[in-house]
Amino acid sequence: SQAIEILGKTRHAHSATRYGQLIKFVAEPSFLAYAVITADDVVIVILNKDSNATKSVNVSSVISGSQTLTDVFSGRTFQVSSGMLNISVAPFEALVLVKQSD
Repeated sequence: SQAIEILGKTRHAHSATRYGQLIKFVAEPSFLAYAVITADDVVIVILNKDSNATKSVNVSSVISGSQTLTDVFSGRTFQVSSGMLNISVAPFEALVLVKQSD
């Protein structure tokens, strides 16, 4: 499927997905947010198993300051501001967020 192809390309392009350290941000029964990181790469994964969710996730341990992240599936962009990632996710939606290309 297209999603598997996208994940394969993302895994190839981002060393953090292969060799990274796992950092958990939120682990709730219906919502999970974590990152895999290396010294020069960050990939943030958001999984929502319930109804629509709007969350503020503190990602300051992996992204300080401001940064634009892009979802590899939809191309939607999300802004990290002062280490906080504000997101809205649909039911049963998964986001794989990477730093926006320059």
